[in-house]
Amino acid sequence: MVKNDYYLEYIEVIEELLCRYIYETDRINPNILLIDRCSIEKAVKNNIWTKIFHKYRDYYNLQRKNETSESLIIEYIWITDLLPLLPTSNEKYELFTKSPEASIYFEYLSKFADTIIIYCYNKRQLIYYLPLLNSLDEEALVFVNFDIKSISINNNKITVIEYEFYCEEYYFKNSFLARNFPKIYWFGNIFLEFVNVINPRCIVVLEGCHLEMETLSTISKIIEIPCICIQQGWPSVMHTRFRNMTYDYFLTWGVEFNDLWKKYNSLPKFTSIGYLYSTINDCTYKKNAITFFLQGPFIIINKQYFDELLEVAIALAFKFPDIPFLIKEHPEYRLDDVWLRKLSKYDNISIVKDLCLSEVFGRSKISISIFSSIIMESLIHDTFPIVFEVSSVPYYPSDLEIKQLGLITNRDNILSKIERYLSMNQEELFHERLLKFRKKYFSNEGKDSVDSLMLIMNNIINN
Repeated sequence: MVKNDYYLEYIEVIEELLCRYIYETDRINPNILLIDRCSIEKAVKNNIWTKIFHKYRDYYNLQRKNETSESLIIEYIWITDLLPLLPTSNEKYELFTKSPEASIYFEYLSKFADTIIIYCYNKRQLIYYLPLLNSLDEEALVFVNFDIKSISINNNKITVIEYEFYCEEYYFKNSFLARNFPKIYWFGNIFLEFVNVINPRCIVVLEGCHLEMETLSTISKIIEIPCICIQQGWPSVMHTRFRNMTYDYFLTWGVEFNDLWKKYNSLPKFTSIGYLYSTINDCTYKKNAITFFLQGPFIIINKQYFDELLEVAIALAFKFPDIPFLIKEHPEYRLDDVWLRKLSKYDNISIVKDLCLSEVFGRSKISISIFSSIIMESLIHDTFPIVFEVSSVPYYPSDLEIKQLGLITNRDNILSKIERYLSMNQEELFHERLLKFRKKYFSNEGKDSVDSLMLIMNNIINN
């Protein structure tokens, strides 16, 4: 049987290659991945993943379709990209011991001693943090590496610090990291300087898949404070960056997610807090639209699959002219002019790139996506999710359709399944079933979730 693609196989191949890389690195130079007594290997794996995953994804897929053996491609990637990143046996790292007063940051940061550090990767994360930041009842420092002028935080206990990837002084030196993983090297030095002065009560991160977050997790272990990660989405495809996370605590949307995360992550303690945002449950909007939530052609989506999803949107808009259709672009991958012209020909299709997520859901009775976390977020917003399955990667969580909380369909039967769902008036049945399971997927929402988060953070910090 010919596969649609080899993306799932490729995800496992990259994981195996990265494990091989860490093994060889430790064999050649057993201590080179240590900062103080703690390993930085997880951040290194995440860093390499971002360098090579997309670089070789389509190449691997094409070669496998042409019947090139898996082992030949693996060795090519190893020799080309990973072998040059191995250390030498005589490389060493040097750790410097200094008092907080000796730091160039002491004068400014010392007044924030014993506070909470919250790390924010990008603007989307800062927006997601806002319910917590606006409610936090103790002082916290938010570290960002981007301009925040367009985003307001209404809490005088929160201080935002914009840092740069440059350190005038070193907490440690490591020629191996400096040469092959400079982002980890600089980020680690900068934040070890920061925490040496601040001596924070804990470090909080969001989502958990970026090298900066895993570097902070290592730093938290060096200074022996807890590192807390908060769930931002659900990745569906559990690639390397979402496996073997090293955080002490991982706070999830609901108990149903705890076991899903635990399958690939044995270290964190998983506790559910809920969904930080409130949903729109009033009559401000008509909840009558079918919304396509787009993703870029990454991970398990290629340009062909991306285009197929949009062709489905056009086919449905033509078939159901009285139903409004919304197209929600991914903020990091916008529609090109060709697709904008195609979609503009249909009066019942609207592009909603500027609407906030809660407002889009407030208008949507059905959501359609390929593997976005939107599929699961639909449940908190009383929106019926449909998974458009085009890739060879199996859908997650498999029991969603069994519980009749959503549909999994493909290009051959998506039109008929949606028509049946609409014609049989199954919306009331969906909402009845959702009442039974919603609390398991989302234990709280809005203020209740924020209160739960703050209570758990206080318990972690004070115990």
